[in-house]
Amino acid sequence: MERFRVADYFRVPELPVAVWAMRDQNPLLLHRHEFAELTMISGGTALHLTAHGKYAIAAGDVFYVQPEQPHGFAQVRGLSLVNGLFLPASMGAMSAEVQALFTQLVVRLARSYGAHASAAGRRLLAVQQTIRELEDNVAKPVELRALAKRAGMSLSTFKRAFENVTGTSPINYLLQVRLARACHLMRMSHVTITEAALGAGFGDSNYFARQFRRRMGCTPRAWREQQRGDVIRRAS
Repeated sequence: MERFRVADYFRVPELPVAVWAMRDQNPLLLHRHEFAELTMISGGTALHLTAHGKYAIAAGDVFYVQPEQPHGFAQVRGLSLVNGLFLPASMGAMSAEVQALFTQLVVRLARSYGAHASAAGRRLLAVQQTIRELEDNVAKPVELRALAKRAGMSLSTFKRAFENVTGTSPINYLLQVRLARACHLMRMSHVTITEAALGAGFGDSNYFARQFRRRMGCTPRAWREQQRGDVIRRAS
């Protein structure tokens, strides 16, 4: 099985994201990527081949392919598409806010599926509804089994579908959103770091500090001081 390499598709090695537009996509046998791929169908039709089966795709469809996940195209008719390629392992170098915004972009694009979507597309829509619920209730406790039930799936199916949409687990996604919310709150001068942690859903300030440092590379206090310094420099 052919394997597409990072070196052949990422023109700027320092950037973990690349975009490729294909105006006339040919049939493509099952293959793998070293990178993740977000595909947006802009025209035509085809069958999308996966290791678990095949389904029809058409203009307006969006799907996510994880690194090393086999896929391909058959019965191609005027297929044009845009591929957003990215390196999940390198996304950790980005700020929690940027990671959360990028993931939300993936989620919003999943809404392109209509009522006529395939079973895989319907699962994406169901997951998208639970993601919106997580975002709207970021500070509230989360019970994965309850989310899976509302999505009409078993817990294991829900976890797989969620990762197919966002590229990460439900818990990790929620953590990203909570960190982004905490960053937003910490920019407000009247909000303490503890208040920001609680307002973002972190019941334990020590846990918040550990997760923040692991993902942001510094303590919440150091991050806040850096943000204030940036504001002063921009104003001067």
